[in-house]
Amino acid sequence: MSVRSRAGALMQSLLTSGAVMHQFVAMYDYLSQMRDEANRLDIDLIQAVKSAGIPTSTYWRWMNGVAPTEALTRRVLDAMYEGNS
Repeated sequence: MSVRSRAGALMQSLLTSGAVMHQFVAMYDYLSQMRDEANRLDIDLIQAVKSAGIPTSTYWRWMNGVAPTEALTRRVLDAMYEGNS
């Protein structure tokens, strides 16, 4: 069996075993961080987005699968903390 065939077989094995999927599930993405923090602080996430000066259309893109950037996540989290201090 060639190296390429073995690599393909290994990748197929990982994909079917769920080992690769486990890595993706374990990630704590920016949207989850914002949602969790909003819940913890009892803040509506869309209001925090507005307070951060971010258009609501950006919020709706996040809700429809577009990942927030680190910079925008920081702005929203900062707005949450400023509103609760």
